[in-house]
Amino acid sequence: MILTTPFQLDLFPYADALGLAIVQMANRDLAFDAGDVKILLSVVLVISVALLLLPRLRAVARRHWLGTAVTVVGAVLLIAWNVAGEVSASNGVNKFSKNLLRNFPTPATWIDDRTGGKPTIYLGQKITDPQGIWLMEFWNRGLTYVWSLDGTAPSPGRRAPGYVTPDAGPDGLLTGQSIPTGAPAGVDYMVADANIAVQGKDLLRPQVQSVIKQDEFGFPIHKVVVTPAQWRLLKIDRPLRLASTPVGITPDGWMTPPLGAPEGTPAFSAYNQFSTPQNKPGVIKITVSRQGWQGTDKPGHVTIKVGRLVRGPDKQPALGKVSQVLRWTVHSGKTRVFRVPGEPRTRVEVTVAPTFSPHDFGGSDRRQLGAQVSYGFEQK
Repeated sequence: MILTTPFQLDLFPYADALGLAIVQMANRDLAFDAGDVKILLSVVLVISVALLLLPRLRAVARRHWLGTAVTVVGAVLLIAWNVAGEVSASNGVNKFSKNLLRNFPTPATWIDDRTGGKPTIYLGQKITDPQGIWLMEFWNRGLTYVWSLDGTAPSPGRRAPGYVTPDAGPDGLLTGQSIPTGAPAGVDYMVADANIAVQGKDLLRPQVQSVIKQDEFGFPIHKVVVTPAQWRLLKIDRPLRLASTPVGITPDGWMTPPLGAPEGTPAFSAYNQFSTPQNKPGVIKITVSRQGWQGTDKPGHVTIKVGRLVRGPDKQPALGKVSQVLRWTVHSGKTRVFRVPGEPRTRVEVTVAPTFSPHDFGGSDRRQLGAQVSYGFEQK
């Protein structure tokens, strides 16, 4: 077991086996690698067996005080080992929890504080890390429904309707099989991701306070940085409608191929302009960039299609008649901004091919990336 068990030194705390916390502590505090840990545990095994066998030796058994001393030493080492492991596991769990809350709005009950604990919906998309949503559910008892526009809403959710992936019509109306008329009865509040525009009144965009303990040169400082959170709370209009929403953008802004797509599939994203203020036309701003990648250049061919927003066979927004096509080639570290006419029921689709993986050029990110893209609507 000592020679073959994976010690999960890179996962601290390892929730499936908190007993590994003591060797993980040795890894972090004493710079033990997996080989050193095996030697350590082998030595502990030998000492343990010796302490078990010593009281049974005749020479020791004849001297009761010596047998008692061996037993006491064994008990002390056993307790010390277990206490050290428990303290290490507790410290790891506490540090992990504090790191989660460090990137979460303060106070953690920010939704219930503003709504009085009334039923609230969460609406997001491209959810790759559900921990922020789980924290919202835990600290805010009014967060009743968890929705996503692309089926990435995390379980468990608080009620069965929370599993609904609403369908969005060309006018932005959200419907679903179990909730055919938009928001459930009695629900007037929604927490939406920052890039999802819902028709309603914005009430609050919480702030996240981060503490910087050293500057860029490594010198100790204590600086509190306040940044807006990625969510916002609003009071929704009825019926529940989207105003605009991008699709296919990861939390760090990159386009990637659709989940499960075969190798070589272009990176894809889209933007749906369901409505505009007073239904007046304007301009849709599209920013395509690889500023986030300064490494080896692998040019990507960008295609932007603009056209009518229609409802596709899957009951999701789709591109109808194309009115404009733009092309460009994106390079490492480069950015370009495009502006196209925008009005109610306009859809923009962006594809980038070929994609690249930073891992192929010495980076740690194994994703296939196209470009960083952002959208916005400007009234004329």
